[in-house]
Amino acid sequence: MNRARQCLMVMASLALAAGALTGTATAAPSGTAPTAQEQLLTTLDPQRLAASGPPQESMSAALPAGKTCTDIPASKGRKGSARACTEVTRTADSRTAAPLAAEACSVQPGNYRFDRHSYCLSDARLTYTLYDPVNGSVKGVGEISLSGSATLDARSGWWNEMFTATVTRLEGNVRSLAVKLTASCTNSCGMLNADAWGTKVLVLGQSVSSHVTFSSHPASGTVTQITPQYALQLYQPGDIPGDWNHNWSLPTQVRCDAESAGYGCVIGQARAQLNLPLSQFGTAAATYWYAQAALADRWGTPENPLIRNKSEAAAEANRYRTCKEGSSIPFYPQGDIPEDSCDEYPFAGTFQGGQDGGSCAEILPKFEDGTWKIYYFLGRQPTGYEPCVRGHVPLPENTAAGGEYGRFVQAERVLDAEKFTVSIAG
Repeated sequence: MNRARQCLMVMASLALAAGALTGTATAAPSGTAPTAQEQLLTTLDPQRLAASGPPQESMSAALPAGKTCTDIPASKGRKGSARACTEVTRTADSRTAAPLAAEACSVQPGNYRFDRHSYCLSDARLTYTLYDPVNGSVKGVGEISLSGSATLDARSGWWNEMFTATVTRLEGNVRSLAVKLTASCTNSCGMLNADAWGTKVLVLGQSVSSHVTFSSHPASGTVTQITPQYALQLYQPGDIPGDWNHNWSLPTQVRCDAESAGYGCVIGQARAQLNLPLSQFGTAAATYWYAQAALADRWGTPENPLIRNKSEAAAEANRYRTCKEGSSIPFYPQGDIPEDSCDEYPFAGTFQGGQDGGSCAEILPKFEDGTWKIYYFLGRQPTGYEPCVRGHVPLPENTAAGGEYGRFVQAERVLDAEKFTVSIAG
């Protein structure tokens, strides 16, 4: 008897808002004679599935606070000595908004935002305050807004960080501000351009924009963690810059590596996400969705990410155990699926891959009547506690998904033993 005729149909329409499977029984689909062997497991809205999914991971952190002061002598532009302080201010008020850097930073003012391939600083306010050294009264205040943005290159060891500084307040004896911004970095890193714009004297409402350039070229097979650092001089023209300069570090590290082909840089703290849209990868993506939505381990979700194993020998051994002769239950291609092939999840190239194929949920995803339906074999109904899934997937879709995984590892610089997530949204 043809194995395909031994299928017991379980329908599961895939939806973006990953829901739990229900046990509702309904009539057989249109055009199919209802039989006792056909049972609907669940029906979800495929349009909702194609629109949902976890967003790319991003994080935020406040510009490190601080206040530094020093005594400064009298100068040509100011009679008498004074005490000068610079400080990062947190309180938002009715001050005029300052222009942001070339790329707007979608985060609260005074904070950094960073994802896998970029970081930015939004409208951080720094003040320069003159105090009377005798009675401590405020003699003048100047304020700037500082914004910045950088895009990392996964195929290069250098990147630019663009800054914009704008004078947003001048009061009392402070009638203009001299602004100078320099950068440096730790570990295997150098500066091609450490000084953003030299020293610029600005009055109220004026801005200055330019960039610094970081460079890292790690040796083959190595990884380095780089911390960009900054020094801001903010003072009155005519005074000599003193110990009140504000210094800080980027609140995350830039990871540059040469583990795979060439070298490049990413924010390793932000987890990489492999996107395999259902609209593009069809049956393969439906197989991965089933594993994430129906199996207890939910591999590849933010709660239980996959872990890359870069060993090609290990990946081949994993395929052998799950899809080939090493499986306790053989994989038989089905005649009603063109170029049927075995597609495993978790992937063979991960530390979670390589389970015995006989212990996997074996499914046949099919797009019928505008809905994705999941079939299983009679006598092998999935329980939801299987550690893996074997999908019957047309070879071109299987190959395309595998190729996308290989491209993803390079483009996102996913290192050996690094965690990542999988999304089929879109």
